[in-house]
Amino acid sequence: MQPGTHRLFRQVANTRYRIWMRRLARLGVVAFCLLLCSSFARAGWELWELRHEEARLQLAVQVLREQNDALRAQIKYMQDEAYIQQAARQLGLVKPGEVLYFPARETPGSP
Repeated sequence: MQPGTHRLFRQVANTRYRIWMRRLARLGVVAFCLLLCSSFARAGWELWELRHEEARLQLAVQVLREQNDALRAQIKYMQDEAYIQQAARQLGLVKPGEVLYFPARETPGSP
């Protein structure tokens, strides 16, 4: 071997090592960027799903509020004195002192 050959081999090996380390560093940066993009994409997807769910729930709440209002109006109507009297009459109930009359039924063959 010539006197400078050992140093030349060392320089070539050192250069190859540096090139390999640069490639590895680039690969690490690319992998980190992909991981970061994936994380943002997943967070964006979850945000979209949550907003969609929020809209669906707001619609359901609105429907339930309307139903609740209708039921409250029906309760108020049914607690009215006129409705209570009408319902009692339909059941055949009378006030104290009243007499309940039923119309006579016509039988077939009667004049």
